[in-house]
Amino acid sequence: MPNPTLNWRAVAPVTLAANTTVGILDALFTAGTSATYADGSARTPGTGSAWTWNRDTGGGVNVASYGTPPTNALSMRYIVAGATTLPGSGPTMIATGGDTNAINRLNIGMVKNAGTYAGWNLAAPFTSGQFSGYANVSPATTAVTYATLYYWECQEAFVCQLFIAAGTQGYPFGGGAFLDPLASGISAESDGRNYSIMSNGNSGFMSTLWISTLSASGPWNGDTASNASRFWQFNPGLSTLVAAKRMATGVSTTTLLSPGGEIPLVPHFHFYAPTTGLYLGALREVDLTRAARTGQRVLTGGGAPVGYVLSSQTGADQQSAALMH
Repeated sequence: MPNPTLNWRAVAPVTLAANTTVGILDALFTAGTSATYADGSARTPGTGSAWTWNRDTGGGVNVASYGTPPTNALSMRYIVAGATTLPGSGPTMIATGGDTNAINRLNIGMVKNAGTYAGWNLAAPFTSGQFSGYANVSPATTAVTYATLYYWECQEAFVCQLFIAAGTQGYPFGGGAFLDPLASGISAESDGRNYSIMSNGNSGFMSTLWISTLSASGPWNGDTASNASRFWQFNPGLSTLVAAKRMATGVSTTTLLSPGGEIPLVPHFHFYAPTTGLYLGALREVDLTRAARTGQRVLTGGGAPVGYVLSSQTGADQQSAALMH
């Protein structure tokens, strides 16, 4: 049966205190511990759509921010980590695609059946559970000057997007039960979900053609080529991973409106495993919409929120999806 409906919420954008791994990790922690949402409503970690975030500052600075979703039958944890000076022991990286541990670069990973946090750079960052290994989030802070972090969350997933000051380059990443398998048994974990991490990869920013061009860099793009976008899912019941790829080429939504002038919200995103051809599921409460900008909202005629825009830019309208409220 279908997974429960998710309710995405947006926290106000966070300005980075510094263009460093510490600055990004602190911005994620700030967003993840906010007492309010962007609309001013209360946010209580661990309830509703609000995640609970912690951080590792044992060495005096933040080297890891790790989050727990409020709906969490399999004790999932998601960790974003990196450092300006690498520790003596190296973390476990995802083998396929060439993601590497390097200074000034962030990584993202997930743990199923997680125990207590032990250390981001250990072979297993939690004392128990199945660790995905890390994928690179985006290019190093020495290559890109990041300025702002956007953060959205729901009961079972989160999405972040880093932007440069001009708003012309965005770098999405996130984790959670993104895909509804629309089936049961061996198609899903014991709780009926599937769990994933996604990132833009370490070689470039999100493409303005991310919806209409399957090969374009962007969120939820399970490319295994060197340094490309990532969308890795746990194989149900196992610790192994599979790349999830969109099933069909999208359409340009630049001028998409109904005959009555309404902005459409179109469920569209379906995924398969390119190595096997098996259907993996549909993206949960993420719909196609007309061209817009990250940070904007889709509203009813009365002004109530319907969804939050995820696009490749903040300064110009581009191909967009809406994280549904």
